[in-house]
Amino acid sequence: MALAEDGKQIEANALLATAKSGIPILVKGLPDRSVDYLIIQDGPQIAEYAISPICTQLFRMYSRVGS
Repeated sequence: MALAEDGKQIEANALLATAKSGIPILVKGLPDRSVDYLIIQDGPQIAEYAISPICTQLFRMYSRVGS
């Protein structure tokens, strides 16, 4: 289940009725209440993947400190 920024559950049909292909949509809860972006493809349809906004520079910094 994905949640909108306001915490309400997202209904796929309502989302697709207003979504534009190629514009990511911020959601919560995919998985573990994380923040991710749904990808809308032509159709429109929701892609089988999402994008997680993780800063790879911070990951690299923390992984070096732990080494």
